[in-house]
Amino acid sequence: MQDYELYYWGLPFRGNFIQLFLEEVRADYRKLDASEVYPDKSLNIRYPGTVA
Repeated sequence: MQDYELYYWGLPFRGNFIQLFLEEVRADYRKLDASEVYPDKSLNIRYPGTVA
């Protein structure tokens, strides 16, 4: 059984510090998609300079 569950949206650099910390302290964790918690939400990122 994992000690921690890391819910991750998949944004660049989001959650990386927490993930690196958990690896450094050798904690058992599993990485899950945040859409499992919020199935009705979608994360639409608009990057500067792009046309939607």
